[in-house]
Amino acid sequence: MSEWQPGGPSRLDMLLFLERVQEMDLARTRDWIEKEQQRLAQGAAVPEYVAQNGPGPAMGMIHKGTCRPLGAGVHAVAADDARRLLHADVSFACQVCRPDTALGML
Repeated sequence: MSEWQPGGPSRLDMLLFLERVQEMDLARTRDWIEKEQQRLAQGAAVPEYVAQNGPGPAMGMIHKGTCRPLGAGVHAVAADDARRLLHADVSFACQVCRPDTALGML
């Protein structure tokens, strides 16, 4: 760690800031867990594919239903619709779950 600089934040100030950031991250993670538990309790069926809206009018990303991206603007799509959207621009395929491979596009 670098040396303390006069007039800058103290080591204690930096550690207290880090603690606040980690508490916010923990609260966000707990919120995600609660939402997933609610979804599971409702017995929601896992869709085959989901589309995630992009910013503004831009298309977002296509995922396998099991990928479960977080956030608003996620909705189920049929395999034919996922294939059509990916055919328009295959770069919108999630690089983690690879729906383009599952749909036989690569």
